[in-house]
Amino acid sequence: MKKYLIGAVAVLVIVVFVSFGMKDSGEIKVGALYALSGPVSIYGEISIKGVRDAVKYFKENGGEVNIKLVEEDSVGDPKVGATSAQKMFSVDGVKYSVVGLSNVSAAVAPITDGNDVVAITDATTIGINKDHKNFFQNFIPSFNFAGPYLIEQKAKKVAIIYTNDEFGIKWNEAISGVIKDKIEVKGFPVARDAKDFSTDASKIKQFNPDRILIISYGTSLNQIYKDMANIGIDKNKFIAYLSCTLPGVLTANSLEGSLSYEYPVVQAGGIRDWMEKNNAPKSTFYTSAFENTLVLLSAIDKVGDNPEKVREYLKKNSISGVYGNVEFGDDGVVERDLILTKVQNNACVSL
Repeated sequence: MKKYLIGAVAVLVIVVFVSFGMKDSGEIKVGALYALSGPVSIYGEISIKGVRDAVKYFKENGGEVNIKLVEEDSVGDPKVGATSAQKMFSVDGVKYSVVGLSNVSAAVAPITDGNDVVAITDATTIGINKDHKNFFQNFIPSFNFAGPYLIEQKAKKVAIIYTNDEFGIKWNEAISGVIKDKIEVKGFPVARDAKDFSTDASKIKQFNPDRILIISYGTSLNQIYKDMANIGIDKNKFIAYLSCTLPGVLTANSLEGSLSYEYPVVQAGGIRDWMEKNNAPKSTFYTSAFENTLVLLSAIDKVGDNPEKVREYLKKNSISGVYGNVEFGDDGVVERDLILTKVQNNACVSL
């Protein structure tokens, strides 16, 4: 009888320990879904470093909530991304997440609804978060001042090369609409994974524009540069998009003297100093992932572990970020103007 009594007491002690000592560590799981392998892993690897560094920065600078980062690989594929997201949300218990890449984000957005997960993406595709109240986009690059700049430069002919997706089509139409009464303009759509641009490059050379505005990214951007260089199109005519911050573009092409629209410089002094001290990559993918993670953590820190309150906080408050204050508003989208830079000594210098 004594043996059984001791055993019962031991079990009671274990139960009490589990119930009171281990029941609630205050740990909040935050997911990170990026392409950590596959053909676009170069972007995902830089992004996940931005996420990890944001968590580190948050903890070092007064963040009070206990964060556990849960990382998953999307392979840059929407189907894989959706499966990985469902695992994070249903199995791992993640209620907050940052997501990379437009195609993956489009697949993940609906999944956040059924799982009551608040997520922020760096996707540039327009309308991804429509009808998905928990899904936020920060930020969609804006080319609002590209048209006025071309008019100010007194260009007579402009060629616009744009990725044939919703983002590229929108800005081709918007910029063309601004300049068409004063400048002759021709558009040249290109697939994001284009393997050849030589035919259009020849048409552009024949058109002989004063300026060539390039709104493209991914593997097509290097292909565009390669095929235009092969037929001797003057690079000083180029006004590109993210030539200086997309991995490998500058090293693969001779772009000295060309112009490029880039994300704003890091404006938050404390974050800028921290990044320099920690040898942070000078990449848009890094800083965007860093900012999205920091904004999400800041919201959780303010209102606690409650997805509904975090969602409302994101919609109603201005939150300090990397590029300045982040304000989503009711549509859950942040849109900011890019800045115009010039390639000098293999780096971008603001004009």
